[in-house]
Amino acid sequence: MRLYTWTLIVLHLILWAAVGYGMFQHAINLREIPFLKILGSIEKDLALPVYAQFVVTQALFLEKPYVATEILLPLYLPNEPLPIKILLYQNNKLVTWWKYPMGPFERYEGHKEAQLRFTSPILLEGKVEIRFDGSAIPHNLQDHAPRLFTETFDDAYPKGNYRIASNEKKGDISLAIVEQKTNYQIFTEDMKSNRLGNGIQILRWLSVLLLLACFPRIVVDQFFRNK
Repeated sequence: MRLYTWTLIVLHLILWAAVGYGMFQHAINLREIPFLKILGSIEKDLALPVYAQFVVTQALFLEKPYVATEILLPLYLPNEPLPIKILLYQNNKLVTWWKYPMGPFERYEGHKEAQLRFTSPILLEGKVEIRFDGSAIPHNLQDHAPRLFTETFDDAYPKGNYRIASNEKKGDISLAIVEQKTNYQIFTEDMKSNRLGNGIQILRWLSVLLLLACFPRIVVDQFFRNK
């Protein structure tokens, strides 16, 4: 009887240690998800070319801090596109910049998504601006300038707008900013917004754990019965 009890205890310890470790690893696992998405038309003729003095700036306002990892920028590239500079400002200070496109795209024409990744995650909060500078592209080469897609519905992102040079425009530049979160952070935020759905999910997990709790006894009973 004592051997039976100790065997059962050891199996429970092994089982729950494995379950706990697995749940902990899942909780701290990092995921990358867009926290801001502005989607506009991807029509070539509606896209905004960036060249010469027509510097385009998208203003954003982030009410809480986000650990950002990259910016996703849909754009239209013509044949033999010339590069533009993309600069990120936070509270009027330059944070980082990219040159895009970098590689040879002589035979490429059409829609492209630029993945502007940070060298390390950056904390973004408050006033943020993304500037698209094509001043190195002269007027006579404007056909080789990359084009930005825009969302003309101003209420799609009411906290900001884009401007060309100093001229304010209604609407926004199509883009997405990706943040880094743990599964635990995602779960706790989902709980606040969808308590019922996540409550049902928790009940399902509890049902699985109850079934697992029965597993050691079934194994031990089978072992001692055969013995």
